[in-house]
Amino acid sequence: MNNNALDPRAQGILALIAAFRPERMTYLVITAIAAAALLGCTGVLLWQSFGPGRNGDLSDADLALLVALFGSSGVVTYSVGRILRMWDQVVDLIRGHTGADL
Repeated sequence: MNNNALDPRAQGILALIAAFRPERMTYLVITAIAAAALLGCTGVLLWQSFGPGRNGDLSDADLALLVALFGSSGVVTYSVGRILRMWDQVVDLIRGHTGADL
């Protein structure tokens, strides 16, 4: 089916998807990197604190890992929110709402 046969809403949705593609890919890459850092920091922190020969005490290095853990989880949350923003705009377009922020 060509784009001329689509109604204006569908054409608008396709235009939004195409316009936001670079932004979505950027945020997906950032989310993947942050999620890997989150899982890596968690594993290292658990291994260093509770691995063989450890008693569960947190050192200064462990606290730095904990800060990195919270930082990467914040990046994941922010980037997923930005990805979902585009889909909110598409749903508004489908419903017929046309706002200045579209």
